[in-house]
Amino acid sequence: MHILQMILQLLSLTLWLLIIPFGVGLLPARFLPKERRTWGVVFLLGYIIFFAVFELVALIVTLNVIYDGLTILLKNFTPIVYVLAGIGFGTEMVVPAVFKRIRFKSALKSAVQFLKEILIGKTLTWEAKIIWLFFLMILGFQLFMSLIHASFDGDDAYYIVQSLTAVERDVLFRIDAYTGSSTALNPRHAMAAFPLWLAMIAEKARIHPTILAHSIIPLFLLPMTYLIYFQIGKSLLKSKLESLPIFMVLIAVMQMFGNVSIYTNETFLMTRTWQGKSFAANFIVPAIIWLFLVIGENLQEDKDHLIYYILLGSLIWAAGISSSMAVFLSIILTGALSFYLAIFYRKFKILFKSLLACIPGFIFMLIYYLIKIV
Repeated sequence: MHILQMILQLLSLTLWLLIIPFGVGLLPARFLPKERRTWGVVFLLGYIIFFAVFELVALIVTLNVIYDGLTILLKNFTPIVYVLAGIGFGTEMVVPAVFKRIRFKSALKSAVQFLKEILIGKTLTWEAKIIWLFFLMILGFQLFMSLIHASFDGDDAYYIVQSLTAVERDVLFRIDAYTGSSTALNPRHAMAAFPLWLAMIAEKARIHPTILAHSIIPLFLLPMTYLIYFQIGKSLLKSKLESLPIFMVLIAVMQMFGNVSIYTNETFLMTRTWQGKSFAANFIVPAIIWLFLVIGENLQEDKDHLIYYILLGSLIWAAGISSSMAVFLSIILTGALSFYLAIFYRKFKILFKSLLACIPGFIFMLIYYLIKIV
């Protein structure tokens, strides 16, 4: 019975952390240029939409529901994300030629082929193979340490307890995590739904939120962070892809030895992976940089695809799942990067499109202000 329960938990985690986001990512992927429809890009786009939709539904439920909050949240979010993923996979089956490169089966196949190429392939030089193996060893070591050496952090007294009260008491941010008594909504925390996302995964997989956050989520969020840096590296080293493994090793080493203070993004990634602030520093910010690198490449080729600005707007809204400050910082970063590209390529229409992409962020900040003054 215990083994059966573990199998069901593993299947549930696979469904909610891999299959559903991948299916959601197939929707925006159809609007990308064919050369960018890789499984890694699809996976990242899926999570951008996944988190954006969850933040929207969670915010509505949190502000309007007092009792049975998590139950109502799951009843509304689950069918929405099922429909999005179903449409994504359904479109792939209807138009198989378009999505031939990004089927979920081909994603697993690509990972296996990548490992085979490193070990016995003839395309990579032996130097590149050694460096890629070194990166995989560092990543494996980081995942191993995150599993057996869960770090202690005082903020868990709030973040994890909010996930726990959502699961056990079925209320959202209406219990003081430090005293256990009822309390009014604090907009600073109530609008950041990352603890509720953890609660949702914990409820779906029937895993205690503390175990999920400390032992399981890092095994997933760490590789996803490196996947973003992999895409960044491909854009930066477009003409010198043979240097990509060196770039990835450099990033991995910086992450592992970046604990020069408790405030660095490396510290958050390695020791507080499951917290919203870590998600902001290690997913939201790198993802915005990645999108602008792609936008810059398009401007260089005299192209400007609208889908990237839609994804940028979704990402800025999704930043709210980590913290309200992350939305503000995302808007500032978007403005700075768009201004740089506008000057560099002398194409100032990017400023207008980036401003439109910031509208979800402005709406989020307006809601925050209205809650504060009410």
